[in-house]
Amino acid sequence: MKKAWVSLLAADGWLPHHELYYDDNLDQQPVGQIDLYLSDFVSSARLPPAYCRPSTAELAAEITRNPMITLTYERLRAIFRRARHLHKPTKYTTEVGDEEENPYEEAERRVVEERAESERRLAEERIEAERRVAEERAEAERRVAEARDKERAEAERRVAEARDKERAEAERRIAAEVQRRVTVELARRLAESRREAE
Repeated sequence: MKKAWVSLLAADGWLPHHELYYDDNLDQQPVGQIDLYLSDFVSSARLPPAYCRPSTAELAAEITRNPMITLTYERLRAIFRRARHLHKPTKYTTEVGDEEENPYEEAERRVVEERAESERRLAEERIEAERRVAEERAEAERRVAEARDKERAEAERRVAEARDKERAEAERRIAAEVQRRVTVELARRLAESRREAE
């Protein structure tokens, strides 16, 4: 983007204060707009021709040069209103809109806004990722707890089955032993009865 520093020429010389203005990015010069060359601001005596406004003869010969900056007439009037006001604030005033808008400040503001938006999106993504990780961790812990409970229940079932089996086997052995003793006792009494009968 092209830019120019504009200062006011007073009776006693150039004012030390100057203002920075940016190009309107115009590609032609219709009514109400003006091309400005360095020779419009300083003497053209020692300037290279490339920095000078083309003369009438050069324009007739279709000799053109790239201007330093292209402004609308209204913008040019605003520049000089501001320059006069800076020179004599009590005598000259400015109008609303005369303050130059700095496109670099606007670009910097957009960069700050985009950075803030990017940081906000990153924070949201981080929160969402942490939430998913927490859910996956909770689900994994639930599965581990279920597997642990299932293994515990299976172990308790096996222990109970083994205990029941051992109890049944012990009861069977006791019953067999009782049956054997009863049989032995009956046989003994029967033998005694026979001996007494003889």
